[in-house]
Amino acid sequence: MKKTWQVWWRIAVWLLGVGSLSVGAQVVPVPADTLPGRNGDTAADVVVRADYVTVLTAVNGAAGLPVQNLSDADFEIYEDGQLQVISRVGRQDDQPLRLALLLDISASVRNRLKFEQEAALDFFRRVLRPQDRAAFYAFNHDVYLRQDLTSSLSALETAVRGLEARGQRRCTMRFSLQRAAWSVNPDGG
Repeated sequence: MKKTWQVWWRIAVWLLGVGSLSVGAQVVPVPADTLPGRNGDTAADVVVRADYVTVLTAVNGAAGLPVQNLSDADFEIYEDGQLQVISRVGRQDDQPLRLALLLDISASVRNRLKFEQEAALDFFRRVLRPQDRAAFYAFNHDVYLRQDLTSSLSALETAVRGLEARGQRRCTMRFSLQRAAWSVNPDGG
């Protein structure tokens, strides 16, 4: 059960990371003739200056447990080979999660489906808090949205329990991940 929990956790963290990067930026219109290599006969370009970039991370130790009490001295961030100044490192325990969980229901998992369902439910019960929302997808040769983003554990449990292994053994994992990532962060930001 521990190994399955780790797999689901990594998927959820990956999906969270895909949907959680944010940039505080200022859009500044600049006349084309002030940019190097421009002669002023084209429309103005837009230059974006990022003043503050938030990078959400999860750091686990060798035992797989989260590392506590990290400071800015524990991190280095480079942009274009240049070391950047880290202005703040802090915990965001209250940040609401939006995640999608995917479950393989192809014929190849028929003997393990019950185990996978219990692992998925265990994941939802342990991770989701009242302010969090999760979506649930099942996939085999196609992708099925079983439950759109919700904070209801009972709705997620109904979606997970109502599955049976079927379909071709060929999985569409890549397409499933793309759809799930889009559902968690439809703006693409």
